[in-house]
Amino acid sequence: MKAVIIGGGIAGLTLGLILKNKNFEVVVHERAPGISPYGHAFLMHEEGLSILRNLNNGAKPKLTRNSILNFSLKRPDETLIKSIELDSWQCYKRNDIIRYLYSLYPNGIIKEGQEFSHFIYSNG
Repeated sequence: MKAVIIGGGIAGLTLGLILKNKNFEVVVHERAPGISPYGHAFLMHEEGLSILRNLNNGAKPKLTRNSILNFSLKRPDETLIKSIELDSWQCYKRNDIIRYLYSLYPNGIIKEGQEFSHFIYSNG
């Protein structure tokens, strides 16, 4: 089977690796000409990391991270609305995860600078 994935973000790259590991012939098309140095950080728990490990035959991903121990929600005047202690949550930069996912692909599978506009249908 063949799969064309439009979008080389975390979801598209992860889907491509899952399909590749199921013996699909995969090509990922990404609009950007390279990995952006920008992007938000986000929290990930152990369950998310286990998915990344499974994509690389159980090897632990080497990603820079920071432990987050507490989440606080405040009003603009700094009045505390809610504070929650977090257990085992790590903060990762989006572009670090994308760089890691890129490293799991053979050369030539991710096509950068590819803008998608529409499908061309033939024979119906």
